Amino acid sequence: MKDQEKPAISLNGWIEKLKGHDLPVFGRTVQGIMNVSDKLDSSFSELAKVILQDASMTVRVLKLANAVHYNPHGYAISTISRSIALMGFEQVRNLSLTVALVDAMVKGANRERLNLELARSIHAATQARNFARQTAEDGQEEIFVAALLFHVGELAFWSLAEEEGRKLAEALRRGMPKAKAEVAVLGFQLKQLTRGLAQEWRLGETLLDSLENDTAKNPRGRLISLCHELAEVTENGWQHDAVRAVQKKLATLTGMEGVEVVEATQANAHAARRICRHFGAGHGLIRPPEETIELGGEPEPAVAEAEAAIPRYDPTLQLNILRDMTAIGHERPDFNLLLQMALEGIYRGIGMDRALFALVGDGHREIRAKFALGVQSQHMLEVFCFPLTAKKPNILQEALNTKQGIWVGKPGQPFLDIDREIVRKLGRSAFFVMPVMLGDKSFGLFYADRMPSGRPLDQQSFENFEYFALQTSLILDHITRRQKH
Repeated sequence: MKDQEKPAISLNGWIEKLKGHDLPVFGRTVQGIMNVSDKLDSSFSELAKVILQDASMTVRVLKLANAVHYNPHGYAISTISRSIALMGFEQVRNLSLTVALVDAMVKGANRERLNLELARSIHAATQARNFARQTAEDGQEEIFVAALLFHVGELAFWSLAEEEGRKLAEALRRGMPKAKAEVAVLGFQLKQLTRGLAQEWRLGETLLDSLENDTAKNPRGRLISLCHELAEVTENGWQHDAVRAVQKKLATLTGMEGVEVVEATQANAHAARRICRHFGAGHGLIRPPEETIELGGEPEPAVAEAEAAIPRYDPTLQLNILRDMTAIGHERPDFNLLLQMALEGIYRGIGMDRALFALVGDGHREIRAKFALGVQSQHMLEVFCFPLTAKKPNILQEALNTKQGIWVGKPGQPFLDIDREIVRKLGRSAFFVMPVMLGDKSFGLFYADRMPSGRPLDQQSFENFEYFALQTSLILDHITRRQKH
């Protein structure tokens, strides 16, 4: 690049461009997942809600959760809630982060370069996590996340760069060192862009610490850096001095024997290749040693994005979720998990815009939302709180008292004179509501509507909604009886 030429966009300009205009959905999704995982009191319901807000991510995570690599026992998993219960919070969180990363980047302008960077990131993250496991290092999943996002600035840049990307690619092809080429073309190193995005999107202290130049006092950062170096040097084969040099450094860092490190790096490369295949992220770029190359079928194509953000009626999914609910009642009695699975069945299986479970509380004086899914779910959690002490019972109180489901706004029937506060908070629209029973007492209720999309409610949906609430009550009763004996 000529001396008089100046980069079109500064480092701060790129950060603003990526976080505010071009990758806001990716940034919000990743930040949402990280925020959940950073809270000590996080429940899997919060993670499930973040995933379920993205229809494409929901489809991808469930497909991966049913893959042999992640589900070796072959459990049929139909809901995000069950996937977290069976696979664990950390595993599903990391699946979701990887899905978000791949989905956001594979559509970019420089797909060949992006596939390379994604494959390297997944390879390095797999190596880092597995070495952390073998050496009993704490925070193994944090290390995986930091390694996965270690080059998020590069990924974001290559997903959007056009003229700048062409110039940088040309400089790299001419053999210019990476750091020098980036400064020459962009005026900054892409590592600085990663650091800026990590701060803006709050991607965690482990990642920020790993990006510091001085890794001598930071074993985690050193491990992540070496694993990225290994992922890069092995792309040209394993019989090179550069590979052996990195393996020697890993042996010194981890305290493992040299032979153990060689075997571990090769096994980890096979695992990374399988993971990349599942995600459709350039698995062919990860080349384990040829003498032990893994045989297998063709890579699975990436799952297409969901057709729409709002779920559609799916009777097969309803049956699968009802089956899983019954299994939970027998295998792992858990009230909250059962309620969330039922809510997911109502939302995704019946195809509602908004669905929530509300719990009776404060000495039976109010009903307040506990879990919510769908459009405006956070808003619904905040506003769905109504008194149960009025002289004239509101429609929610009526449902609890009569222990029956109610379809408010049913065609051919007058719109019920519901409480003004309900209309103000939820909108004047048709909705379903039905109590959940524990013995002969109503302790909460399900609510669902299609107000945001304007789609009409129908009799079949109402009957299925009632059935989910009824089954929830029956299974809760079964769990309670078991716990008493």
